[in-house]
Order: sequence, then C-alpha cells, then structure tokens
Amino acid sequence: MEVHLFVRKNKDDKTSKEFYYLGNMQAEIDKTKQFVMPNTQKTAVEILWQLDTPVREDIYRYIVEE
Repeated sequence: MEVHLFVRKNKDDKTSKEFYYLGNMQAEIDKTKQFVMPNTQKTAVEILWQLDTPVREDIYRYIVEE
C-alpha cells in the first residue's frame, strides 16, 4: 500500500490552508502495537512510519517553527 504524507504548518491558520507534501512513507511492521484507548473499551493500533526520503533540515525547521 502506498501512503503519502502531507502536513500543514499551522492547523489554526484562518487564511492559508496550505499542505506540504513530504513524500512516501512505509509502516514499520515490527513496530506496530495494539492498545486500548483511555477511558474506553475500544482498541486502536499505533503505527511507526518511516519516510522513504528524510525531510530536509530547512524544510523541517520552517514547518515546526513559528
């Protein structure tokens, strides 16, 4: 299955709803785990993802900094 990662710099931004494409990613199958969600009886799966190509440092800083 192909999974693509898109992120938004600020989800609360009222004017710009731009998403940035960071590339394909793969699930680390041996690092998945099932758990019970807090205050419920429902289960979910936590998945660790690995980008095929690492994000450039300047792009990462732009996305995470104010």
